[in-house]
Amino acid sequence: MFDPFLLDGTFASLLHHGGAYSHAGGDGKAEKELAMDVCKAMFGLRYAEIVCNMNYAVWTPWFKGIAWDLTATIFDSGTRKLWMFVTTDTD
Repeated sequence: MFDPFLLDGTFASLLHHGGAYSHAGGDGKAEKELAMDVCKAMFGLRYAEIVCNMNYAVWTPWFKGIAWDLTATIFDSGTRKLWMFVTTDTD
């Protein structure tokens, strides 16, 4: 399980640090705002009603087994919606 109160920060960090050929730039404010917007669209920032799991495992051939493989499953118990956030990057 993953603390849902850390979800927007994890998304912001992924955006800020980029992928295999990107380097962090700026102060991260734009990335944090985008991450908050994503969370707001998904579950309305009702963090207490969210059950979240983060997984860095290679569970499909789409992943290449590198540092940027991430799957987040987010269940909103208030609306009974399940969200899946999946990202990767390759060399």
